[in-house]
Amino acid sequence: MIFHSNANVLSSRNISFFDQNDQGPITVAPVTDGPVTNSPVTDGPVTDAPITEAPVTDAPVTDAPVEPDPCANCDATAIQPTPTDAAVIFSIQPVEAPGECVGEIVCERTDGKVCNTAGVSAIIPIEQNPVSITDKSTTNSASSTIKCSKDGTISHLTTTGITKLVCDFAMCALPCEKCNVLGLFPNSAMPGTITYPSILSGPGECTKLEAFCERTDGQTCTNIIVYAVTSVPDPLDITDTLTASYGSSPLECANDGTFTYTNGLTGFTLPGITEIQCVFIGC
Repeated sequence: MIFHSNANVLSSRNISFFDQNDQGPITVAPVTDGPVTNSPVTDGPVTDAPITEAPVTDAPVTDAPVEPDPCANCDATAIQPTPTDAAVIFSIQPVEAPGECVGEIVCERTDGKVCNTAGVSAIIPIEQNPVSITDKSTTNSASSTIKCSKDGTISHLTTTGITKLVCDFAMCALPCEKCNVLGLFPNSAMPGTITYPSILSGPGECTKLEAFCERTDGQTCTNIIVYAVTSVPDPLDITDTLTASYGSSPLECANDGTFTYTNGLTGFTLPGITEIQCVFIGC
């Protein structure tokens, strides 16, 4: 394109010049550009086939009937225990039960104390005293599962018409704070003998110990008996380990300050021990 444009300029000027070797003039013929004919571009007809979309039909949406709330008439606040101890907390957790209103009640201590008994009781109009509805318990908590019917009646198994709940904790104390280990041996030992406890439990644990009746004078005995004094009239033999020079027995302190003996082989348990007595025979 640029080159063709220069040619047109030269043509318009009709330039003539003489060659020094020739006598006649040199004539440059004008450059004539022929007309440029562009052939028409004919595109074939484009025929678009009609696009037919299938009609969209929405199926009618039918909502399932809404079931009434089974807990609509249940007032959990009305049955909550009346607070009597700031260290006891109470809660109700819903339990999955389609079509029913079920909850788990939990009573729990938060002060670190452990108790001899823990439970949940219910007050019902036909009973003068609270009725135990405890399902599970530990030394510091108890739980129970209750059900509320559509008319608002609250029940636990066969106990119906509950109007109030009670958290029951009895004989609670910090672990072993009442345990007087040395009090197990109130009597002076016989000459040549010693009675003493060997503490087995670690810090913060309830007191576990081994009660020993031992000779210290070198004598040997045919029998050494470790007796436990309880509320029954006669002391009971709880000797667990026996040699010629000593006898011993494992004990564990309960929260009421008494001790319990458990035989590791038979599983026999003797609670309520308040004193240990030693008897040396055949020495």
